[in-house]
Amino acid sequence: MAAFIWASCLGAISAGATMLPTADAGRPVGALHYLYDGGYHLALGVACAGLAWGWRRTLGSRKWSAYVGIAAVVALAAPFTLSFELSSTAFRLAPQAAELVLGLLVGAVAVVFAASAWVSVVFARRGLRAVPFLGALGVAAANHYVLANDYPAVHLYLGAASLVVGTAALGGIRVRFEPSKKLLLAVAAAGALAVAIPPSNATLLGLLRVQGAFVTPYVARVSFPGGAENATIPPSSMPWFADRKNAPAVAASLPGLLPTDGVVVVFVTVDSLRADVLHGREYDTVLPNLARLRDESVTFTNARTPGSQTVVTLAEVFAGRYYSQLRWASHPDMPPHDFWPHRDPSPRFPELLRDRGVRTTAHVGATWLLSAQGITRGFDEETFPKPERRRYATTAELFSSMEKSLDRGGPAFLFAHLLDAHATVRLRSKDAGHHERYIDNLAVVDEQLGALRKKVESLGLAQKCVWIISSDHGEAFGEHKAFGHGVTLYDELLRVPLLLHVPGRAPRVVHEPVSIIDVGPTVLDLFGLPTPGTMMGQSLTDFARGRTPELTRPIVAEGRLKKAMVFPDGHKVIVDDRHHVAEVYDLDTDPGELHNLLDSEDAEAWKYVGLLRKFFGAHTLWRIGYRAPYRR
Repeated sequence: MAAFIWASCLGAISAGATMLPTADAGRPVGALHYLYDGGYHLALGVACAGLAWGWRRTLGSRKWSAYVGIAAVVALAAPFTLSFELSSTAFRLAPQAAELVLGLLVGAVAVVFAASAWVSVVFARRGLRAVPFLGALGVAAANHYVLANDYPAVHLYLGAASLVVGTAALGGIRVRFEPSKKLLLAVAAAGALAVAIPPSNATLLGLLRVQGAFVTPYVARVSFPGGAENATIPPSSMPWFADRKNAPAVAASLPGLLPTDGVVVVFVTVDSLRADVLHGREYDTVLPNLARLRDESVTFTNARTPGSQTVVTLAEVFAGRYYSQLRWASHPDMPPHDFWPHRDPSPRFPELLRDRGVRTTAHVGATWLLSAQGITRGFDEETFPKPERRRYATTAELFSSMEKSLDRGGPAFLFAHLLDAHATVRLRSKDAGHHERYIDNLAVVDEQLGALRKKVESLGLAQKCVWIISSDHGEAFGEHKAFGHGVTLYDELLRVPLLLHVPGRAPRVVHEPVSIIDVGPTVLDLFGLPTPGTMMGQSLTDFARGRTPELTRPIVAEGRLKKAMVFPDGHKVIVDDRHHVAEVYDLDTDPGELHNLLDSEDAEAWKYVGLLRKFFGAHTLWRIGYRAPYRR
């Protein structure tokens, strides 16, 4: 009975969380949402009551048996749910004994659960049951605010901890009625139906948007309706919907933009730089050097990244292939359960440059960006100014090493990824809000970029230096109930700046949709080299010539088993293969991606899901025993 009562409390808290005002409050929550949410929590109560009954029937009512049972359930469930979240912590604590430490951490969690139940019972017996009861309520409520949009196992265990402590606090209370078997069967049937009958696509999306909804990610599944068979591929895009392993190379465009013998191409990605920060001009006085470069460049206002995580995006950009096309595997020198493309054989474009005599240097601020992890493979030289008291090297440190590379002239390709704006980097001001601190850190990048450009001018390279400035992803500040990056594929994370500055070429603003995966073919083209047919991007150099070429490759993004595609008619589809839900938006009328066309069961909208399915059906790596993994 206590499990039923507390599961109902959790359901009420979850329902209340959906009523709080959010950035995308325009989405109504229907009655089915509450019915399913309540049904899932009832099912949880039934499961807990069944476990308790079975355990007591097996071992009797010995005082210690309940605590052993709680610890046993947690210990048995943790390897399948929590080990993924704890593996990085275990690796950081003891890289050489990570598996042992992981086992100890799982054991510690099991002991904490059992100890929490014991403490709750002790308080209850001393007439202080309100203390654990209120504590459990606080944990249940806080679960909706910590680690937003991520770490479902952590939410699961916080919810489970609340259930254990709350149930223990309620245990022993005498009730005036004993529920009949019919009532118990009805409750059990309601919970079973919620789990057995999959909710609609719209209802499941609403459930998944509730922060801390720890039951939904594990029990809610829905199958996609038909649509792939009715999806018609546009004729101009047909070559991109077929396997390209034997596609011919694309010759370099003529005439060349610059003499290739002395050209220096500097490619800089600024972590978390959103498109609107640079294109909106609101921050031009704060970011004067980026603003100046924007006004002197070919500026692509409708550029998107192929992912919303740094590792995924940069691997895709350098390989010219999407996440599902690359091979991802655990790395012996990195945390368990993380996946890296170090075993993927696809050539990275710096390798192609190096093989044709172009000097290539990478200036990286984190160990995971070194070539051993397979993201940026193919550089002649790598510099990593290892930070002493920070997680990442600063822009000043990276640009200092880049200046030494510039001294050696061209032909050369230089790359740096700047992490100052990343949420985990030391902040210049501590009292400002999240967005203000974000802009403040971008100002640090801007200042150093200005100094680097002056260095290029002092070396006499200004007329030979091509600048390509972009980002790995944007940053969310409450849009779609999300903060940070890496979790969603909405445009606040995919839309980024892309600047192409070629000396002697007139600046212009381009609204044509492009992708950062086009950077590899563009750099190869700048050096007069062909682009392998296996690469999924197209060169953008014609835009610097003043032309407007027809780009036929799709705009695609991937991450965390989510896939997105933007179509020429302005529609965008997002498919989540982990939770099996889909979204379709008309970006022309709904740029904020607030009105999912699939909510109204629009049969025409499902064709976009079908097109995305066809694309990845042709471009997913299939190997015996291999399946594209979920990478956090």
